[in-house]
Parts: sequence; structure tokens; C-alpha cells
Amino acid sequence: MRRKEKAITDESEIVDLLSSETIVRLALAEKNVPYMVPVNYGYRDGALYIHSAPEGRKLSIIGKNDLVCFEVESGVRMIPADSACGFSMAYRSVIGYGRARIVRDREGKREAFEIIMKQLTGSEGWTYSDKALDKTVVIKVVIESMSCKKSSS
Repeated sequence: MRRKEKAITDESEIVDLLSSETIVRLALAEKNVPYMVPVNYGYRDGALYIHSAPEGRKLSIIGKNDLVCFEVESGVRMIPADSACGFSMAYRSVIGYGRARIVRDREGKREAFEIIMKQLTGSEGWTYSDKALDKTVVIKVVIESMSCKKSSS
């Protein structure tokens, strides 16, 4: 990280950032061509959980290359100034790398959906029919590394 003074090193602040937002930008690569998609997610214990249709571009790419990059940001707001070059942004962000694996079994999907729904709604105890579970898969991204930063000016 170029600007070391902006680094977030407090583990609890990093977990708070990943646990409080609802959109992650997931970046994949196929044959040296990047593909990025914003998706809802849940975070727990060093992993991101993303629901998906059982087929499509994300899964096709992951089947060939399970390396992923992701980005989450929070509190983004512009800080105005009197001159154009004086404007700034306030934010917290994390960029990370990991490996994606596809969760296809019902119990694994049920657990992942609870993590996602808890993050999106704040509540737990949802029910998921077998029919609904069978129509979806979960992408679990096991985080291998990440860097986090913030700016308030």
C-alpha cells in the first residue's frame, strides 16, 4: 500500500467493514480477460458467501480459474473544497484475494444463506425449501490476503 497512514490494521475494524456492507465486487479472469460483477454477499470467519444461479458466466470462469479478487467499500462521500484539486473522498475499503469454491449440497447452501440473510436483513431463522436450494449454488470465497484502508479527508 502506497499510503501507509491510510492502512487499516485493526482486525475488528476489518471484520466490521466486511460484516456491515451488502455489496461486494467480485473480479474473475478467463483467458487473460477480466470480468467483474457486483453481488450481494455475507461474510463470516474469513470467507465471503455469494448466492448464484447454478450456471452462468461466474461459475464457468470459476470452473477454469478459482482465483478471485474482491472489493468492498463503506462510507463513501465527497469532501468539497474551494478548488478542483482540493476535493477529496472519505471512505473505508478492502481489496482482497482468495479462492472460490462452489457449494452444491443443501446443508452447505442453507448455512451460507443464513450468513447472507443475516448480513442483508439483520435477522436469522429463515427457512429455505429444498426446491429453492436446488435452484441455486453458493460461491464461497476463502480469503487468502487483503489490504484495507480509510480516509476521512
